[in-house]
Amino acid sequence: MARPPTGPDLVNRLNGSAGAKHRALVILETIAGSCSVEEAALALDCNTAYLHRLRDQLLDGMIAAAEPRTPGRKPAPPPNADEQAATLAAANQRASDAEVALELERCRVELALTLGPRVKKKGRRR
Repeated sequence: MARPPTGPDLVNRLNGSAGAKHRALVILETIAGSCSVEEAALALDCNTAYLHRLRDQLLDGMIAAAEPRTPGRKPAPPPNADEQAATLAAANQRASDAEVALELERCRVELALTLGPRVKKKGRRR
């Protein structure tokens, strides 16, 4: 057996303030035909012109939400050129520092292998 349609009462299950829910409920009732525009204007304490504007805004939002979208996450925005240049410069500096440190360590090892035990360390007595 199918569930009975709930119609405009679906608004009560959604998130939002009580005032916004009430306005949406009244406007949906006018669309469904269970409430006239004049009755809705009285219920919302506004004139019919404002009610029509409010209804158009509600329908615009509903149509915008119904637009098809691509599945999945939205892609991250591309970084701007200044950020990209700064990141690249920082990476190049780190690479250069690492190359210098590696060459320094190679020289230390070569000196240690070449000179070997002939180098006296400070603080030791023989």
